[in-house]
This record gives sequence, structure tokens and C-alpha cells, in this order.
Amino acid sequence: MRHDARPAARLTVIAASSGVGVMSVIELIRARSPLLWLSVPLTTRPRRPSEPEGAQRHFVDRAEFERLRAAGRLLEWTEIGGHLYGTSRTAVQARLRAGRPVLLRTDPAGARQVRTAMPQARLVRLAGPAERVAPDGHDPHGGCDAVVVNHLAEVAAGELIDFVGCSFPVPAEYPVPAEPETTGRPPAAG
Repeated sequence: MRHDARPAARLTVIAASSGVGVMSVIELIRARSPLLWLSVPLTTRPRRPSEPEGAQRHFVDRAEFERLRAAGRLLEWTEIGGHLYGTSRTAVQARLRAGRPVLLRTDPAGARQVRTAMPQARLVRLAGPAERVAPDGHDPHGGCDAVVVNHLAEVAAGELIDFVGCSFPVPAEYPVPAEPETTGRPPAAG
């Protein structure tokens, strides 16, 4: 297969509300696609003693978070319970440039922010079994490319794996928008 014929690494956003089992589905997807990079969000929430820096969250103070947000270094962000949460644009773009598929988990509002920042991202809403979904699989709430209902995590992961894309030994080109020249937290190894 020619290098330019390969599909580019892509950014896939799974938008899910709390309680639909998104982490169970993501772990199944990652087991089938080990080169997939799951974005690690930034937060101003205090780190708990059992939480290592960078494993599931990057902990920053409010001033640093606000600086990154003002400089356009976040793909999406929100405030929950007085703490800020967001996704590093720099870390996501670095993985995409290296040819790695990226999976970002957020809520529906965060997914809309990502779509604005990176229109080529694939947005999928993971719905709970009790949610009403259009028969054609489109998002009745608008904004997502598809809706997958999580009746059973293994089935939902199977449906979502096509949206994630493939990893190849040689990176393919990915149209990554230019970013501001200010520096943010360097991407973690991954």
C-alpha cells in the first residue's frame, strides 16, 4: 500500500453523558487498537494521593489553565464544581502528526467545541440504553456524526472501532490547523 493511500490518523471524539458506561467501552476499544492514544485531560482539581500525575489527568493550577485557555491551547474546556477541565490541543496535535489515532472522551458540549476547533474530527455520541435514538443512527441533538447505543459494552465497542481508524507503521499526513506560538505543557510520552 502506498504511503499517500493510507487513511490519516484521525481524532475521534466520544461524547457521552455521565453513567452510560463510556470508560468500559473505551477500554474495549483500546484493547483492540493498542496504538490508539486516549487523551489525558487537564484539571485544576486537587490531585488525590492515589492519583499519579499524567495517568488519567494532568493537574495544573487555575492560573496555568487560564493561560492555556486564553492562548488557544485547549481544544475544549468546561467548569464543573468550581474546577476547570480541558483537553490540550498541543498533545492531541502531536499524536496526530506522529500518525497515531487519538480518542478524546468528553461531554456533548465539549464535543461541539472540538468540532469548532478541528472540523475534521469524527464525533460520536455514546447513548445509554434508555435514550431515544433516531433509526438512521444520526444524532437527533445535532453535531455528532453518529450515535451508538451502549446496550452491551462489547457491541458498542465493535460499532465504535470503525470510527477510531487504523494505525500504520509509517504516519500518514493529517491536516492539523496551525496553533499559537506560545508553549504549553509538553505532551506526555505515550
